[in-house]
Amino acid sequence: MDILLQKGSKGEQVKQLQKFFGITADGIFGNQTLNKVMEWQKQNNLRADGLVTKNMWEKIFPSTKTALKLENLVNVIPDSVINELKTISQITTPLRLAHFLSQCSHESNNFKNVRENLNYSYNRLLEVFKSKFDTNNDHILTESEKNKAKEIANNPEKIANYVYANRGGNDNELSGDGWKYRGRGYIQLTLKDNYREFNKIVSDNILENPDLVATKYPLLSAVYFFNKNNLWEICDAGGSEKDIQKLTKKINGGLNGIEDRIKLFNKFYKLVK
Repeated sequence: MDILLQKGSKGEQVKQLQKFFGITADGIFGNQTLNKVMEWQKQNNLRADGLVTKNMWEKIFPSTKTALKLENLVNVIPDSVINELKTISQITTPLRLAHFLSQCSHESNNFKNVRENLNYSYNRLLEVFKSKFDTNNDHILTESEKNKAKEIANNPEKIANYVYANRGGNDNELSGDGWKYRGRGYIQLTLKDNYREFNKIVSDNILENPDLVATKYPLLSAVYFFNKNNLWEICDAGGSEKDIQKLTKKINGGLNGIEDRIKLFNKFYKLVK
């Protein structure tokens, strides 16, 4: 057994491994890295001994990627996205690429929208964030709940600060965290805890400059989301409608836009396989 890395190892390979797992890339193989390695080994039916062998490394970082035919995406998606895709080590097969692109494309209107649209009317606000207003889940809004919805309707900043208050590391409505850490990037990174975790794998301080997720890291933040939620495993399962539905539920929480997501997957898969 050829061991490449183990607890105590240091260097660029450790950093590469840590970036793959979406944790702080400090180049030191400590307990957090060990736990991630063992978790990956269990998921892939390997002995969970925490030792990174040459065989395991090759499975994570294939020395030669399957030809992805990225040139077929020219004039279909932005050139900046195509160029960055060449650097993403996790996208190793046409199947992964088609799933990733179809979900990102749908969520961002073909890579055009990198900030969450929160300009909701009163009725749409109650539809999208129903649980925030119908707190008793009885389909009957109190006057107080109706008044709150009327107060913040058509005001994106007020909406964000209210619906995202006291969630995922955000402070209360008055703190402004909801607006500061609203959805950004191609898969809409949202809430302070998620920004904090993503902050560990990039060189910039996005907690202080969250809009960098939209301007500099829209694609990388989407890759982070796929890594964090083990979505590549779903991608590897296949390209059936059932697989696309399963992936969509993980990303969207439901099946919103499923027909478009299926259409986009088929389009991209045909181009890159």
